[in-house]
Amino acid sequence: MISGLWKGNKKNKNIMYERKEKGGNCYYPSFFYTFLDIPDDPQYLARYPLDERTEAYFLHEYIHNLQDLTTPSGYARIETIVDQVKWAVEEAGKRRNLRIPLDPSSTWLHSMKPNAHCLRIAKGEMKKKTNLGTDVVFGSPLELVQTDELTPIKNGKQIRVKAITTFRFEDNNHIKYEYNIGELAISESMAYLIENYIYPDVLNDPPDFPYKVVKNVVGWKCQRADNDLILVAICDVCLMYSFPGIAFYNFIQFLESYEGEITPEFIYIYGLGGDMCHKMGVNFWQEQLDKTNKMAIDQVRDYFNHKYWNNTQWALTTSLINAYSLRKNNPNFIIDIMKGGKICSNRAFQDILSLIGCMAIHTAQNQLFYFSPKYASGIEMDPDWFVSLFQLYVILFSKEAIEVVGDDKFLRWRCCLKEWCQDSFLRKGLPDITSTSGNCIHSPWLNVTDELMAQCSFGRIWAAYEFRRVKLKPGY
Repeated sequence: MISGLWKGNKKNKNIMYERKEKGGNCYYPSFFYTFLDIPDDPQYLARYPLDERTEAYFLHEYIHNLQDLTTPSGYARIETIVDQVKWAVEEAGKRRNLRIPLDPSSTWLHSMKPNAHCLRIAKGEMKKKTNLGTDVVFGSPLELVQTDELTPIKNGKQIRVKAITTFRFEDNNHIKYEYNIGELAISESMAYLIENYIYPDVLNDPPDFPYKVVKNVVGWKCQRADNDLILVAICDVCLMYSFPGIAFYNFIQFLESYEGEITPEFIYIYGLGGDMCHKMGVNFWQEQLDKTNKMAIDQVRDYFNHKYWNNTQWALTTSLINAYSLRKNNPNFIIDIMKGGKICSNRAFQDILSLIGCMAIHTAQNQLFYFSPKYASGIEMDPDWFVSLFQLYVILFSKEAIEVVGDDKFLRWRCCLKEWCQDSFLRKGLPDITSTSGNCIHSPWLNVTDELMAQCSFGRIWAAYEFRRVKLKPGY
């Protein structure tokens, strides 16, 4: 039985389905927050048959959730993102004014500079655009190479290592391109392959980059491995290392000369075996998984520095512990999901959702929902906290909240929770602060009086992290 709590209204509007990387269906790594542009009630996901497009969208984004919670690649991102939030809180304690976006790139605090640099390398590229701004269409391959990168390590020292896997190719017009393959291309290729395997051609065909990068490279270098189950296994194993792009390059080098039978099971045996671990500089995959999972748990606990979120801390750490056990006991559980069919009848998917849960699902219909992880079912938790945390990060570390009019700059941010809060207030018969104050439309960080914080999730997190004592100013 999947435990869950539904929060939101029950409106069901007809909305257009389309694949989006921004503003629509998306999982936000390290914040455990999924946004779905769907008309269906999320509490029925994986419980009852829904529109296949709804199920395909949820499956795709939940695969990203699993990548976040069950791989060293995901744990490494969690470590770096939490360190950035810690640094921002420390900066707020030192200053009266904060110019945003904040730039932590010059600091070595928490080893943040080398970690952030390594994360940038590990991520690789996402989309590939032409000079006209359209998606590049893959034509023919040219070369797959590793290139050097000057990488900071500690105390200001740097080393040059072969850290980037570069795919050189040309489009159908014989225009040459380079594309750096990393965690983004591998994770998106994996999620798309799984989604399209279970729900073939239900969603619009996505761009070649990043969604078909792995298939195009493997199909070129080793056609015998150009099978969806095998391709997903390759992606999954690559994410078991901190530098997925390097793991992918090593895999391709091996498969080119390997003459034996290639199956998904073989991919896991070799990819997590001694030869690959040696090439990736680790002793055993279980050792790296254990170390990085503990690190991620310690990090996310630091998010919860206030009594507001005791239950949330318990639920999230339980989810990470359960995810670790899942991966350690059944490394190729992803293949079980692929073989299980549609999620409404997919026992493997349902068991994993019940075990790990899903911290926050926010829909375009102003609904918030979460699936409790096993051993934390029945705990009252606030999924809006994860949305608020994501907003805090975006406001502080991006230019999204800065509006430029001529030579003037203003801070303006419309809270993602405004409509959900408004519906919630109406249902509960509470005063609607979203209508009586302009803060929710322009500056939710001002909702930090005791009266407003009683109703505002974002105001509570802003105050709990001690940001209410500083004044934000537009920078850059």
